[in-house]
Amino acid sequence: MPSRRFHTTATQRVSSDISIFQRTSSSIWQCRFRLPNGQWHRLSTGSSDEAQAQLLAVKLAHHWAAREQLGLPIRRPTFGTIAREVRQELEQSLAAHHGKVVYQDYITVLDKYLIPFFGSNRFEDITSEQLSEFDRWRETQNRRTLSLSTMRTHAAAFNPRTVRDAETGLRRSVDIPKRLRPWWWISEAGKVCVSIRYGSKVLELSKGKAAVEVATPDDLVSTLEAVRRAVEAGELDAQIEAASGALKAGFKN
Repeated sequence: MPSRRFHTTATQRVSSDISIFQRTSSSIWQCRFRLPNGQWHRLSTGSSDEAQAQLLAVKLAHHWAAREQLGLPIRRPTFGTIAREVRQELEQSLAAHHGKVVYQDYITVLDKYLIPFFGSNRFEDITSEQLSEFDRWRETQNRRTLSLSTMRTHAAAFNPRTVRDAETGLRRSVDIPKRLRPWWWISEAGKVCVSIRYGSKVLELSKGKAAVEVATPDDLVSTLEAVRRAVEAGELDAQIEAASGALKAGFKN
């Protein structure tokens, strides 16, 4: 598992108890402030604009100072805490025979990949750069490029979920950065493959062929332009009509 230590750029002091800084791997400003009890707290401002980040840092400091004075919980759950709650709910659903078979795959993904990598992070601090780092780390763990179906299972296990708050007993929604579903993949021969979709349906470009294979990523643009010309010329009308009919049928059922 990679080190979770982050390097920062120059820190900007907002006041004696509040400062903002950026990680070298992200343009988003983080803030650090001291609570009335003397403890230091760190949060993401969610902004890449320095002036706005300073204002947000002050608001965050006042908000969390008020929570501390009212005796409300200060510590925010980590990814690992929430993921273990989700894992427990998945296991309970399977044990009660209410869960889907794929829930076991989700549990494996949580145990083998997501919790080991993101466990100590807080949800709102996870950046797109960390998601990219996770993709590279995951491939080194498998020593191969993952299949599209495997990546979809990982993405599903990573989706936002509603879990029960251990402190209040209430259910809360957990939001994390959105991951985009891959629309291309690398074949076993090392070629770049791309599928053409109509909604969620993959179009069969010719008999028995549902993807285009090109030698390098640079060839994708010219290939997609050729597909666009084929669509404009009506060469894929039959496939599009079939996909449209399948989607409409799905809504009726």
